[in-house]
Amino acid sequence: MSKLTPGPIDQPGTPRVDTGRTHQQAVRFLLVGGLSYVVDVSVLWAVVTLGGWALVVGTTAAFAAAFVVNYGLGRVWVFRAAGAQGPQVARYSALVALNYALTLVFMTSLTGFGVGLVIAKTISVAILAVLNFFVGRHWVYR
Repeated sequence: MSKLTPGPIDQPGTPRVDTGRTHQQAVRFLLVGGLSYVVDVSVLWAVVTLGGWALVVGTTAAFAAAFVVNYGLGRVWVFRAAGAQGPQVARYSALVALNYALTLVFMTSLTGFGVGLVIAKTISVAILAVLNFFVGRHWVYR
């Protein structure tokens, strides 16, 4: 059961925040994110370390694998989205494109400073997770 709490200004007409629903979505988001992270890092590590792929190519392959897991579970389980899937996929793809660009910047910068591959990826994921939750909730899956 969710609990409504007053908005920033508790006056008539001020929207209330459903904290129970937000908490439930945040927990599910973290679980799906954890699974996506395992898929992402596993693919990245395998193709770069074992396969000898270039960092940018490996990061791209890892992103593609995590995309499928994250979008599918985000839509169905985390945000329980209804409505046309086409616009949601388009918005999610735009978010992923931004994430991809930022991840490449983070990965090349951090590894350039001597940070290990998995640690660099973890830092990147942590920074982008906050952005992704709020953009997912309020824009992608609406």
